[in-house]
Amino acid sequence: MDHDPHAVIEGMALAARATGATRGFIYLRYEYPETFSILGRAIAEAEEAGFLGENILGAADFNFRIYLRRGAGAYICGEEGSLLNSLEGKHPFPRNRPPYPVTHGFEDLPTVVNNVETLVSAPPIVLRGAGWYQALGEGDLAGTKVISLSGDIARPGNYEVPMGLPLSTLLYDWAGGPAREHEVQAVTMAGLSGGFLAGDDLDITLDEPCIRSRGSFLGAGGIIVFDRGRDMVAAAENAMGFFAEESCGKCFPC
Repeated sequence: MDHDPHAVIEGMALAARATGATRGFIYLRYEYPETFSILGRAIAEAEEAGFLGENILGAADFNFRIYLRRGAGAYICGEEGSLLNSLEGKHPFPRNRPPYPVTHGFEDLPTVVNNVETLVSAPPIVLRGAGWYQALGEGDLAGTKVISLSGDIARPGNYEVPMGLPLSTLLYDWAGGPAREHEVQAVTMAGLSGGFLAGDDLDITLDEPCIRSRGSFLGAGGIIVFDRGRDMVAAAENAMGFFAEESCGKCFPC
């Protein structure tokens, strides 16, 4: 969103063309004012160029506009029902399902809810074909995944990795290994909500089937590294405190 906002806009426009949607919303945490400004300028540029608005690219049946909306930063708004309620100005609380957003979403209309990573993948797939995207993964796995790597690691950051890449390759070959002179003790998958993996469970590949076989899930790809110098009991207590604070109280795991 900061470095290539038009990729997000193009992906949303393609989704709108496929579904017949006339409105799109980018829901952004309030803590990102610079990103908000960047996206606002990009939307204005796309409108001026005729890629958003009425009769896009001369097509009389293609009308689509994008609106920016800012949330207050509640963790629960990562859940689609809570996000939709927030967009409508309601309390951000998960909705009962069914019905699902595809039939009863924003303002009770059929709604597609996707994250940025999914949307920005659409334009190059349309341009280059499904076979090209399939070939980006390891073995029979298709495509790539953006991993947000943080914690006790020499080179933290966002890494786009082929699906099926060994975790050890990411941690040691790409990210330089632990930042301090300690071995890796544990990592999270999908942020703290994915729990901790340690010991033999670190010998995994970055794909949903493999990670689920170890009792976790890849999810949004937030990996936090904990080296041997970390107190994992304290880390678990911190995670429990976070979810106790952010939980909506509806589901047991939090």
